[in-house]
Amino acid sequence: MFRKNDFEKLCDQLENCNKKCESNLIICARHYVSRYVAGNKDQLLKLKAEASSVEYISFVTLLFSMTSLLIAACSMILDISKNVMIISYVIFSTIGCSLLMLSGMKKWRSVRKYQSYLVVVIDEEV
Repeated sequence: MFRKNDFEKLCDQLENCNKKCESNLIICARHYVSRYVAGNKDQLLKLKAEASSVEYISFVTLLFSMTSLLIAACSMILDISKNVMIISYVIFSTIGCSLLMLSGMKKWRSVRKYQSYLVVVIDEEV
């Protein structure tokens, strides 16, 4: 499946930190970026490139589009077919794809929440 890059892992770490403490998100982001970079300018540039390439909104839009297409196709099949077995397959596949969409949104939720904070800190460091 999809592997998370270092920026996405950093967002996950920031999500876990935020659950443990009530501190300022910029301070937490600065801590995790400096710990990841450890003085290596190339690591910082790599992180900046990964941060600018993550487009969570496009990903969610694609998920919704694909799910909408599936539901429309399933609705057409349900209108055409009168077979109970086909109807049950269509219903289960629609539910399964909807669950996959929700899990995909949950997987990258931390990126959506913390991307702007990390980008600010990374830009400040560069």
